[in-house]
Amino acid sequence: MRITRSPTRLTSLLTVDHDLDFLDTYQVASLAEPAADEALRKGNADITMAELAAAIKNLAGGIAVLDASADVPLAQIPNTLTGKDAATVGGEAVADLESTMDTKIGTHAALLTYHSIKRKAADQAINNDETLTNDDDLVLAVGANEVWFIIVFMRMTSAVSATPQVDYAWAVPAGGSVVGRESFDYATYTDFDDMTTERNSPVGVTADKGNCFVMQYVGGGTAGNLQLTWAQHIATAEDTKMLANSFMICFRLA
Repeated sequence: MRITRSPTRLTSLLTVDHDLDFLDTYQVASLAEPAADEALRKGNADITMAELAAAIKNLAGGIAVLDASADVPLAQIPNTLTGKDAATVGGEAVADLESTMDTKIGTHAALLTYHSIKRKAADQAINNDETLTNDDDLVLAVGANEVWFIIVFMRMTSAVSATPQVDYAWAVPAGGSVVGRESFDYATYTDFDDMTTERNSPVGVTADKGNCFVMQYVGGGTAGNLQLTWAQHIATAEDTKMLANSFMICFRLA
């Protein structure tokens, strides 16, 4: 191989003689002059392609040495677009973009868990039973030490008479407490009631009656469920129902 350089160009012309009847000429536009001097330090003496590659690869000018498949190895692709060492997108370091995205995704994910709506899609009946039973739908999963504000609206009816009425209470995880005020208890409106204590509410006969109240749940160190439980106040052989579209709207405060 013979290598010559044109003294009139800032770029170098590498002329490779393959000992055939023709010459292949390659213009290396980004080869810096010091590197060219290194590559040409033997003058017109023969040097190997490996020596040439060692002299010019990884330069600031970005000369790449193709592999056997005529591809540029990934390790030889310099970041010449921005001058930054890290991989970039639109001039921003990928690591910085990832950090920003993680923060924003985390923030929005947290917002999604800051409210919850629970609605009964179908009626639920209790018959001839005074034992408090978990409601199928009006239940909220709470984390340790969380604080929630909750609005509840219950629609209730009995099939035949007003005798059964409804007893209800809220079950909470260990260490938690829930206090509130219901619409039927207005005489001492400045007080809050312990909503884990069993309470009584009238029901409608054939037509539904409602009870609504607001509560605040303050969690202890245990996660679990804030669960509505209810039963007939007086066991009666007829269906007493918590009706579809009873609901609770919950807002996490902390």
